[in-house]
Amino acid sequence: MKQIKAEDLLEHQALPYTIYDENGEKILEAGKILTPKKLLQLKYFPTIYIKEDEIQQKNSPTPPTEEKYPQKEKKITENEYWEQFFQENNQINKTSIIESRKQLHVKEAYQEAIGSYILHNITTQKIFTEASDRIMETILPIVDQMMYRTQVQLLGDYYQTHSINVAILSIVLASKLKLRDVAINDVALAALLHDIGKTQIDKNILVKQNLSQKEQKILQLHPQLGYKILKQDFAFPENICRAVLEHHENHDGSGYPFGISDNQISLFSQIINICDYYDNLVAGKIRNDIKNAKDALKIILEIGSKHFCSQVLYSFINMSSYNDTILFKDLE
Repeated sequence: MKQIKAEDLLEHQALPYTIYDENGEKILEAGKILTPKKLLQLKYFPTIYIKEDEIQQKNSPTPPTEEKYPQKEKKITENEYWEQFFQENNQINKTSIIESRKQLHVKEAYQEAIGSYILHNITTQKIFTEASDRIMETILPIVDQMMYRTQVQLLGDYYQTHSINVAILSIVLASKLKLRDVAINDVALAALLHDIGKTQIDKNILVKQNLSQKEQKILQLHPQLGYKILKQDFAFPENICRAVLEHHENHDGSGYPFGISDNQISLFSQIINICDYYDNLVAGKIRNDIKNAKDALKIILEIGSKHFCSQVLYSFINMSSYNDTILFKDLE
């Protein structure tokens, strides 16, 4: 076995190897997220070790194998999911009215906030309010310049950009609805956090294309999980928590988790709901034949007042030109 120091692990988001004590007893399994608490735990041991054969196995290339049987669906670990999430995202929307530098800064701010929570278990409101403020400072001054909604669309991996895009659209919509700045700020924060409950969901469910009924029910727990995280861990105000809890409730009562309808649903939730639905259309999460913003808006109009109240629906449709036909593949 090879002796190491706890400090040697600081550069890793998750444990790359299983850690043992001087007697060969296992302390922590490989793949565990490295929180400050776990690092502190390791420092209490006089010496810690890793097995050299595990290092060799990790560094050795896997020899190609001949496929004799159909491959099962590949499973990912929690660690693999977050490694992909925290990869650098340098994609720029060349048609955007958001400066390239600011596009990158907004994405970095969101990743840093999620990283503080996931990797370091930091639950102070500041980590997310600062990221939300960065988005507000970027978007509010250019709301009236926006002709097409693709002009404020950020590019990159869905899980890196979805919540930011929903927050951006929610800011624009709230502004068009003539909400006060304080309310717009709250909508932006709730939109940025609307999917935080998914941090507690099995990541194989999140990345899977076709879910079973059981998996669908598990995924539909994320608004309640998000409410609990924001209420108990972060102590956010009720209006923020409620917006996250209700963001999948529909105007006709067909949504979840409670099936409430009409004015039972908070305005913040209604704003986030339509922005979330639009971005999921854009990302191909609902349909894979959506090539431009006009296609997505057409679907939203077809759903109409079944899912969305008329005031929110028509304000969203009319907050920029309907004839936004630039192809998503041409934004980069």
